[in-house]
Order: sequence, then C-alpha cells, then structure tokens
Amino acid sequence: LNNSYITRQKRWEISCKLQLSERQVKV
Repeated sequence: LNNSYITRQKRWEISCKLQLSERQVKV
C-alpha cells in the first residue's frame, strides 16, 4: 500500500508538471 501510494503521488506530480508544461506550450 505504501509503495502504491508513493507511486500515485509521483504520478500525480508528473501529470501536474505535464499539464503545466502543456499550458506553457499552448500559451
């Protein structure tokens, strides 16, 4: 559970960064 939780957090962080980069590229 702990491992999956960390992976989930990392995934969320990566998705957040991707969204930010996508927004920057769009703008």
